[in-house]
Amino acid sequence: MRRWQALRQATVLGVLSIVAVILVALVQPQVLDTTLSLELGVLAVLGAWAAQQAIARWFPMAVRDSFRTAIDRHREISGPPSELVEMTNAIRFSSVSSFDYHYRLRPLLQEVAKQRLTRHIIDLNVRPAAAEQLLGATAWSLLRPDRPPPKERQRRGIPLETIEATIAVLEKL
Repeated sequence: MRRWQALRQATVLGVLSIVAVILVALVQPQVLDTTLSLELGVLAVLGAWAAQQAIARWFPMAVRDSFRTAIDRHREISGPPSELVEMTNAIRFSSVSSFDYHYRLRPLLQEVAKQRLTRHIIDLNVRPAAAEQLLGATAWSLLRPDRPPPKERQRRGIPLETIEATIAVLEKL
């Protein structure tokens, strides 16, 4: 049984230390007091070690669960924000599939465009000509409200350079 392994090890070490004390007492009886004090310390250390090992083996889940909980909490705190992860994934998928661009990234970019255009008192839907003038031809072609959905779901997505250029335009607004 693994539960009793630490106790057996401590017992063996304790017996060996007692045998060592007996041998020292037979060979040099004048240091018996010092040897007994040292033996008492060794036995105390062995007892504490065996108790610690036994407790760790009897209650492993309590220690492990609190440790894992602390690690998980740290991972949650130190991970990137979910919005950043969502945007990064949308950009990645949009470069692969036009369907993903139209239904994942485009709504996010349109929302950013609407917010940025309000600084210039322009509504993407109400004043599309003014929005096109501020956004430029490339960004407008991707963000225009009347852009039709892709006819083929698996058609190649938007090149990353074009997406990056559109994001740069939005950042400058």
